[in-house]
Amino acid sequence: MALVLGASLLGATTSAAPRQSGTVFGVLEANPADLAADYMAGIRLATVSLCWSAWEPRPGVTDASYRAHEQVAVNAFRKAGFAIAVDIGLQCAPSWVLNIGQLMDQYGESSGTANFEFNAAVRSAAGHYMRQVVAALGPVEYYRVGLSAVGEVLYPEAPKNNWWAFDPNAQGIAHDLPKGTPPSPLPGWVPGTPTFRGAQLSQAQVARWYTWYLNASINATKWEISTYRASGYTGLLQLVMPGDGAEPYLYNARIAADLAEVPYDPVHTLNTGAVWNVVLDKLAKYRELVLDISSVGDGSGSPSNNGCSPLDSSVPIGSSAMIDWSDTRYLSYLARRHGLAVIGENPGNDPASALPAILRLVRSCNLGALQWAWDFQLQGSRYVSLAAYRAAIQG
Repeated sequence: MALVLGASLLGATTSAAPRQSGTVFGVLEANPADLAADYMAGIRLATVSLCWSAWEPRPGVTDASYRAHEQVAVNAFRKAGFAIAVDIGLQCAPSWVLNIGQLMDQYGESSGTANFEFNAAVRSAAGHYMRQVVAALGPVEYYRVGLSAVGEVLYPEAPKNNWWAFDPNAQGIAHDLPKGTPPSPLPGWVPGTPTFRGAQLSQAQVARWYTWYLNASINATKWEISTYRASGYTGLLQLVMPGDGAEPYLYNARIAADLAEVPYDPVHTLNTGAVWNVVLDKLAKYRELVLDISSVGDGSGSPSNNGCSPLDSSVPIGSSAMIDWSDTRYLSYLARRHGLAVIGENPGNDPASALPAILRLVRSCNLGALQWAWDFQLQGSRYVSLAAYRAAIQG
């Protein structure tokens, strides 16, 4: 299975990319200065990272020098025989977009990220930028999908149990919501509060509020996918997802707690919208999607970094057996329930000792590609080196 999957992912949209058997090895934040050394090491997938604020520093004004620089980089990788993925850099929004709208939490604090979930004007500005990039860069194998601060399919992090749905649009005070996203069904209600306007809340009301909150994030991801397609891009789209998120037992427990902060959800998975089984149920109908697991080898699961099993597909969703699965195993399971191909990337900052476990996950879960985080770290000696990565590729 891995041989067929790896070959199908490369060369899907351009004849310039080589067709390889087995897992395709790549790098994130690919640097053209390291192109020759990377190619000699066997790296064949280059992820090029853009920054919206550098491309369009003022409304409607493109920095021609920056655009040309990125075109040269993409063409260099293409000419050398690399498959290309593009991180378009929506998470790197210019200040003038942040002035249009940022997400806001229940404390009145802004997210520092553009408000794609509840602001139609932000989406309009982003769509203009995305159309420019797709036209300028030409055919590539992938664009990455994700609107969080690091480009994943998430709301921002929520270290203070933040809920990112309290800007005027989301609360129904202003009226520039994107199509398909209504205002809050419980305006003014703060998750964790057992009452609303003096009356006791039911679990059905809490679940309704959370469904609205999660659907706003999913709607934004659908918009991103549709915008790439409307821009003329027909290749593969990477849904970038980290961790195992809120498995069904955790989702149910937090709803029962009125979404209050709980010790058994320390990373606030529901706050960030990481209910992956629901998210994939609603996105899998779109064509040419690939699930990109951005946490391969993060030490999750018991035993740590446990791999996939041929019997996993027979395990019912929500089974208690999944509690001990690694992130890579769980997300691979969810993707394949919908017939999606699966690729991955390591968390980054990985010492040489982490490489064997990462490779075991790649093999056991039949990942079609591994995108190493990051190209610049391979060139040094503090983390996994290019020589070690090369040995892994050749092995």
